[in-house]
Amino acid sequence: MSLFGEDTVEAVVETPQETITYTRDKKKHQGRNALPEHLPVREVIIEPEEDVLTPIIPIYLLNAA
Repeated sequence: MSLFGEDTVEAVVETPQETITYTRDKKKHQGRNALPEHLPVREVIIEPEEDVLTPIIPIYLLNAA
C-alpha cells in the first residue's frame, strides 16, 4: 500500500562492472631544496628552565597507593 493508492515495484537494475588495471611510473620526490649560501646560519639551543630529571607523578597515582 502506498500513499498514492498504487503499489509500485522498484526494479533493481544491475550495472555491468569491469575491472581496469594499468601500470605507471612512480614519481621520485627529490626532497627539499638546499638553502642559499648567502643566508646566515644560527644555532640556538633552548635549555629547559625547570628540573627535567625529577619524574612528575600524577596525583591519581599517589592516591591509589
